[in-house]
Amino acid sequence: MRHQKRSLVTRNSKRRGSSLAEVVVAIAILALLMISVLEVMSLSLLVNHAAAARTEMTYKCQEVVENLRLIYNQTKNPSPEATLSGKRFAAAAGLPATMAVTVSPQLLPYIPSDTGYDYWGPAGANIVNDNFNPGSAAPYRFSYVVEDPGAAFDYWRVTVTAIAVGYPSTDVNVQAQSAPATSSRRYLGYQAQNKRVDYVAHVKR
Repeated sequence: MRHQKRSLVTRNSKRRGSSLAEVVVAIAILALLMISVLEVMSLSLLVNHAAAARTEMTYKCQEVVENLRLIYNQTKNPSPEATLSGKRFAAAAGLPATMAVTVSPQLLPYIPSDTGYDYWGPAGANIVNDNFNPGSAAPYRFSYVVEDPGAAFDYWRVTVTAIAVGYPSTDVNVQAQSAPATSSRRYLGYQAQNKRVDYVAHVKR
């Protein structure tokens, strides 16, 4: 009986718990690992935001090109039904009646008081407004350039440029395009405000 009690005491004495120092060290290591994981997740989120900004700007540039094709196709094939607020599309969009080479980048409207906003805004093509925050100015602005590749070609070369609001540049034209309005939404994400998309397309003469 005494021998059994001694054996039980001996076994129990070997099953000691963790000391306070060991617990503190384990918690510190776990905290460091969690901080590293959170940093990676935060960076991934910022990169995803920046990628989403580039995707949105590219898609909107494509929409601008398609609307330019529509507008100038109408000038070659007049249709009395194709009007906006009683104006032909080119006039409603604030564009020249016929497509021609541009000397400098042509800015598209940005805020409701700009000429052509009725066409490009939510009442028309729904391109230059901020779909995520109605009433706010979009986090990007557009311009386009028309070039003539030569008489041997039956198309104009059109470059539509989307620039994030606040885009840093020393170019006067770019500064004018990237200037924010008081209600502008800004892109979030890693270097998201440094995003610029140049979308090149051909528009038939």
